[in-house]
Amino acid sequence: MRRLLPLLLLAGCAQDVACPAGQLNVGVIVGGVAIAPIAQVHPGATDAITQEVPLEAADVYLADAAGQALPGLHYSTDANGRFDVRRAPPDAAVQVVAKQGAISQRALAQPSSQGANVDVNEGTT
Repeated sequence: MRRLLPLLLLAGCAQDVACPAGQLNVGVIVGGVAIAPIAQVHPGATDAITQEVPLEAADVYLADAAGQALPGLHYSTDANGRFDVRRAPPDAAVQVVAKQGAISQRALAQPSSQGANVDVNEGTT
């Protein structure tokens, strides 16, 4: 079982900047997508149709094992639910949380210096 991120690993430098000697490199999550199931009932229909839609302008943040947001690691999704995390602790397990109103989705992730891809949806929550 992996330990989730100790807060000590937050020190580092940006992915696109060379790290000075002795500083940690920074993990990256690229091309992530936050989506949520939405139920719709069409006129005249008796059953709802559920489809997944992107979470536009959702708050995306990294959290520790207890679900507490890690300081300084907040991002937003674009119109297609996409997000990039550029200053994540590398090679440590964290939760990626996407919230929009009453909708809250989570996924476990392990950011890497090469760039991890993490989607946040009902299946990962």
